[in-house]
Amino acid sequence: QVRVAYDSTEGRYRNNNQSFRDIDKNQLRATFFYRLAPKTRLLLEASTNNLSYVNTGLFDASSSQNQYLMGVEWTATAKSTGTFKVGYQNVSYNQELLNDISSLAYYLDMVWKPNTYTSITLGADRSTKESAIQGLPSFISDTYSIGLNHNFSAKSKVGFSYSYRNNDLGSTFSRQDTLSAITVSYTYALKRSLEVYIDYTHKKRSSDFAIYDYDSNIYMLGIKWLID
Repeated sequence: QVRVAYDSTEGRYRNNNQSFRDIDKNQLRATFFYRLAPKTRLLLEASTNNLSYVNTGLFDASSSQNQYLMGVEWTATAKSTGTFKVGYQNVSYNQELLNDISSLAYYLDMVWKPNTYTSITLGADRSTKESAIQGLPSFISDTYSIGLNHNFSAKSKVGFSYSYRNNDLGSTFSRQDTLSAITVSYTYALKRSLEVYIDYTHKKRSSDFAIYDYDSNIYMLGIKWLID
């Protein structure tokens, strides 16, 4: 099987003096799948993404980003499904004064169900991200996550998730940021189409520059209403 996708995005920022982030993106991705077994497929993927910033009077981070990955996609049993890809990525800037990026790239999205009422998710991603800081181009970001959902009954369930991210901004600044987030939630179904939930999230960022450090605690009470 061959899958081809094209995506065009126009981003415009209208407030908070963020117009330096106005951007046009055009991405083309092609993926080839080869069936190794009834529920396992090998994949080869190549993608190119052209990023053109609009307001480049003071700083131009426009670039061409490419990824070349190989991996596997599986639904080996009713208990495990997932996708894993690993390969190479590079960023070539239009502005010659900026340092191009070449590095390892990978992606993991896995769900494991040890029983009918519990599911565990594992995630990992190493890719380039666009900066929200004026004068700073793209940077390498490593993200890892784990999640747990457990149903006590048809009406009651609990969830837990943890994520960790490392942003390496060293291509231009001698700076690294680590960001972590923990979320705990509880959901109760009043009826099939109406749920109430409460969750708590703690976020923390640590940086080589103390001015960017922060902690936050978020409490949320909500309702989910399904309209058939």
